[in-house]
Amino acid sequence: DITLTENLTVNKEVTLIDDGTKRTITRGSGYTGILITVGNDATLTVEGTKAGGLVLDGGSVNGVSRMLQVGVSGANTAKMTIRDGVTLQNNLAGNYGGSVVYIYGTLRMEGGHITGNATSNNGTICVGGSQAAPGSFYMMGGTISGNSANNGGGVSVGNYATAEITGGTISNNTAKTSGGGVQVYNGTLRLGGTAVLTDNSAGTAGGNLNVNHANAQVSVTDVSITGGMVQDTLNDVHIAAGGSVSVSGNADLGNVIYAGAGTNINIAGPLTGTVVATITPGVMEADAVILTGADVASYYMKFELNPDLRDEYGIGSDGLLDVKVYPVSLVLKGESVSSGYAGLEEAIAAIPDGGAGIITI
Repeated sequence: DITLTENLTVNKEVTLIDDGTKRTITRGSGYTGILITVGNDATLTVEGTKAGGLVLDGGSVNGVSRMLQVGVSGANTAKMTIRDGVTLQNNLAGNYGGSVVYIYGTLRMEGGHITGNATSNNGTICVGGSQAAPGSFYMMGGTISGNSANNGGGVSVGNYATAEITGGTISNNTAKTSGGGVQVYNGTLRLGGTAVLTDNSAGTAGGNLNVNHANAQVSVTDVSITGGMVQDTLNDVHIAAGGSVSVSGNADLGNVIYAGAGTNINIAGPLTGTVVATITPGVMEADAVILTGADVASYYMKFELNPDLRDEYGIGSDGLLDVKVYPVSLVLKGESVSSGYAGLEEAIAAIPDGGAGIITI
């Protein structure tokens, strides 16, 4: 086993693997800095054998720095790969984005287990970088579970960054504020393949996924997002005002909340599921945009509104919000001719002061 008392910088192509017995790299007593930094133009691969396993342990000490950093600000040429047999655990970061890893370069997660980590900032995995040199995260396997952050309990996708999640599981993570599983700012998120995003929770918005910026590029194909909670309410996906999520294939977004005007779900391709989303619109007025895309008329029936809204509202074949009007008729006392009205309030208002009438609904 190895105890680190200073930042280990990898500036070459390196693979770390156990020797067939379980090996642990841990934070030394009194050391609060980054454990390992992958330098620009360098490559680090961590993997464990079936007989043993490789553990990176943050030491369960509050207020330390992140465990790993892939790259250095200003470039995105560093690369890291996490494979089966690796566990990244117990790093209780202070106000650092990415309790386990901050990504300036590229991180590939092909396997492994990330658990028991926390930060008062954003993301167990924080995909960062800059507009000129954005970071990238590709998840094809492994699990991210049992972690916590302020936003993005599992993964936080920063401005201009990209995350592509096509396998593995992100579950049972928590965010104090939003995005219990994944938080997306002005970046790109693609969910597809065999990825599982389920049973995460947040304090205010997006139990499983929070799309936090109107310009975020988010697409979901063949992935079911379920079990997300905000407080005691089901809320799988929360979309910022003016934001959009594109869906295709057997996508299921679960319970979706729109934050305001202009928010929509975009139908980007054929939909094969039964119910793609249960939606709570941000604007409850006739012709508010709910769905967009080239073939809304073919698939609008696969979307439904929150059950509490269905008596009064619906989704039209044009993807706009319909306000259901239930015509009522009024016959004034002493008359035999009925008159039609749009609703009960209008009919009651038509009865003269001191008069009476029979309203048929």
